[in-house]
Amino acid sequence: MQPGYHNVSEFSPQTAAAIVSELLLKKDINIPVYGGVAIYPYDRGCPIGGEPVAAFQLHGNGAEILRTADYLRIQLAQATVNVPIPDYGIPSLGFTASTSGDIYDMGCAWQEIAKKYFLLTAIHVSTGIVDLGNGQLLLSADANPITIPDLDLWKIIALNIFDELKLSSPSFQTVGYNFIPPLI
Repeated sequence: MQPGYHNVSEFSPQTAAAIVSELLLKKDINIPVYGGVAIYPYDRGCPIGGEPVAAFQLHGNGAEILRTADYLRIQLAQATVNVPIPDYGIPSLGFTASTSGDIYDMGCAWQEIAKKYFLLTAIHVSTGIVDLGNGQLLLSADANPITIPDLDLWKIIALNIFDELKLSSPSFQTVGYNFIPPLI
């Protein structure tokens, strides 16, 4: 989660993680929170190399997870948040993959390759890149089934991006896609 879309230059992945960790502690949720970047199209305002975000994983009841996500959305002045929850929400497709490297270099490379495929297909494969420390990165994404009607093509594009980046293929899984506030 990004602490507001305004003045993005004031935040780093580490400050985003610290802010979100503090907010979670106020709800008595003490879990690891990592810094990361969200990679999405430049024309929607994504900074070069990605937008600083916090990454964490909640377990438990889907409705409780969504309430916590909405609390964070409000506290961080977000307009919307998407929350993938296994078996809860609109069925969609997601991926995860581990690699190593520099988070911003990876973000820049992903942006350029994803933009190329977007221009060819009108489908953008956005991703989150989490810095787990010691150069270890976790890439993850889930396809918004409302804006990406062709999940098979989304998967092919993701695999092509991984191939061009010379990364091991990701692990794909079915996810439940949840949008807060809900799309009507």
